Amino acid sequence: MLRLEMLPAQHGDALLLEYGPRETVTHRCLIDGGPDNAYRAVRERLAALPATPGGGRDVELLVVTHVDGDHIEGVVKLLQDDEIGLRPGDVWFNDWNHLAPLQKRVEPRHLGPEAGEFLGALLDQQARPWNTAFDQGVIMVPEDLEAPLPSWTTPGGLKLTVISPTIDTLLRLRATWKKAIQAAGFAPGNRQAALDQFRHRRWAEAPKVTLGDEQQRKTLDHSEANGSSIALMAEYGGRCLLLAGDAFAPELRMGLERWQRARGRAEQPARLDGFKLAHHGSAKNITPQLLAGVECPSYLISTNGKRFFHPDQDAMAMVVSEHRGDGTPVLLFNYETPFTKGWADRDGCVARYGPGSVLELATA
Repeated sequence: MLRLEMLPAQHGDALLLEYGPRETVTHRCLIDGGPDNAYRAVRERLAALPATPGGGRDVELLVVTHVDGDHIEGVVKLLQDDEIGLRPGDVWFNDWNHLAPLQKRVEPRHLGPEAGEFLGALLDQQARPWNTAFDQGVIMVPEDLEAPLPSWTTPGGLKLTVISPTIDTLLRLRATWKKAIQAAGFAPGNRQAALDQFRHRRWAEAPKVTLGDEQQRKTLDHSEANGSSIALMAEYGGRCLLLAGDAFAPELRMGLERWQRARGRAEQPARLDGFKLAHHGSAKNITPQLLAGVECPSYLISTNGKRFFHPDQDAMAMVVSEHRGDGTPVLLFNYETPFTKGWADRDGCVARYGPGSVLELATA
């Protein structure tokens, strides 16, 4: 079985990917943790996961796709939540120490900014396994178009292939990151300074035993961060999901083309079982060219519509009109909001909401 659940992360992303033989879930990955003010709801779902005899909850992988607050802030909370006791087998996250040595046409040997700087310091402080699948190096698509895409198979048998980011998008993030951290008064990569500087930010505080409903100042969307998103092809038991983070449409399209070429299927649309749309269904992250490169029955949109009023209605109409999969396209929304509920009455598609938005697939 392969099961993808969009947790109630308000305007952000927190994806729980579960898989196992036949109909049994035995393995899990968590991709992003939503914004700080959604942590209570995300935490409740994670607390319901089975705990190990010694306490804590194991996941094979924790992926932090990029440093925007609506993806990373909940992870900062989660890694400090001793009651949940999350124990990832590996953490995938590109921080300053991965960005700093990047150069065009030079393969790195080793591989917003504030939350990223703090998370990097926290991972070091807690001695978490970090990018071990990549020898602690940067996670990115090689510049050489003929080079194989990076891939890794979890101990539970889930194959993950990286199709974004590229070195160009990471270099743009590096410039923004450096300016932001220098403006905070220290050099990027200074672990102790990051802990001292940001420890008292609301998003950086360890969660209390009883979580409140306090709201925080909402973060801004930064295109450099979106472009640096780790986007993944997740394959298990003959099924395939595209988990796009907030990645740019051209990078996703090119990554899909490379993935298809590596499988001997160049010039053919990628056949997917589910496509978690980038950037919560934003019009800036969905293009006809991208949609033309996929055949997919189900599209997942993770957002409550606040801040940016996602998903964009024209973008969703394009998803429906450009649909290339068999049958009627299914739109899976983890929230029913004024921006999503109208799709239940539209011709040419099926819409499901909340608990009904979980994508559950039988596997070989």
